[in-house]
Amino acid sequence: MAFYDAMGSSYTQDLASFEGNQHYLKLVDVNLDSIIGNTAYISSTRVFGLNLIAGLYLPFEPGEDWIWGTLGQASGVPPVGKCNGTMVGISDASDQLQWKLNHPVVSPEPYVFVNLEYRFADGFNFDDRLYLGWDYPSHNCLSSDTLNHYLLQSHLIINDPAEGLRPAGKEFSHVEITDDILLSMYPKYFHYYKIFYGNKILVQKEE
Repeated sequence: MAFYDAMGSSYTQDLASFEGNQHYLKLVDVNLDSIIGNTAYISSTRVFGLNLIAGLYLPFEPGEDWIWGTLGQASGVPPVGKCNGTMVGISDASDQLQWKLNHPVVSPEPYVFVNLEYRFADGFNFDDRLYLGWDYPSHNCLSSDTLNHYLLQSHLIINDPAEGLRPAGKEFSHVEITDDILLSMYPKYFHYYKIFYGNKILVQKEE
């Protein structure tokens, strides 16, 4: 029991040493090193991992809540920022989703894309999977949990051939997300995805 408690205390200290809260204990290897008399000498090796969305993207952390988007941003309107009033002029929810989708933490060797083509997607065609703000005010706040949901669903829609967007023989290159509005009696705010696919060519490293 003393050994188990010591392991738990050591694990807690190691976990606390990492920045952010995305880390988790992936595995523990416990070894019986030797027995001398009535004393057993035991060691443990811990492997920590990252709680990544789809194994690729850093998640939005609790409290990382962003306003859904910025109408007119392409024409120079500054991004509206976080729900707490910070990061105005810097970013918004759609910008953050776009950045994560285009910059996964896990990435293969350097590559370029050729033969690009694109597809479109939005919440009208993928209900509850991409952002669609029915009857919401223009400054609707998206929580970290909601953004993680959209991040995962975006990844699946973009990359899974069964979703019907990804062309045969091509891979995801990048995405542009535009904030838009459908005017009606009850305006509907949404994210409009322009998704680019191509043939990936690995870049040869110079020796």
